[in-house]
Amino acid sequence: VVLGPEIVQQTTEKIKMIQEKMRASQIRQKSYADKRRSRIFESHIDCGNRTCFEV
Repeated sequence: VVLGPEIVQQTTEKIKMIQEKMRASQIRQKSYADKRRSRIFESHIDCGNRTCFEV
């Protein structure tokens, strides 16, 4: 059984690890979203007054 300052230290370390993994996951998801978003905007064709998208 872990008591006192040891449990606080272990909990703090786990929280930091979780935060780092969440940050890495958010960066990865942003990268995927940015790539998809750029492909969508690059695939449009100017059709006069309307904007058309290639499908």
